[in-house]
Amino acid sequence: MNFDCLGVGIITADTGIEKKNQILEFLEKCFYIAQDLAKRLNISPNDVDPKDVRAVVVSGSELAEFSSQQLDQTLTLHSEIVFARTSPQQKLIIVEGLFSITNKLKN
Repeated sequence: MNFDCLGVGIITADTGIEKKNQILEFLEKCFYIAQDLAKRLNISPNDVDPKDVRAVVVSGSELAEFSSQQLDQTLTLHSEIVFARTSPQQKLIIVEGLFSITNKLKN
């Protein structure tokens, strides 16, 4: 898989866990993710300020544990988000969250 640093809106496909490393490599090349930033700063990923992280990968199981406030925070703090292994219901929750944030920004 060959990625360039391009702006991507939504990619939908069930790529499976074997593609996760390729996605992380792409994000590390183009954006700061917590693990990459932690390596550069020589600190634990848990000590990285979420506001400094431009990109995140959120799995369906992680998303299932999110409150609506956590989803809003994730959608507003990060410029690049990969939602992986999400159910159709979770995809709808993500889209509704994006609409909610867009409406808040318009007002």
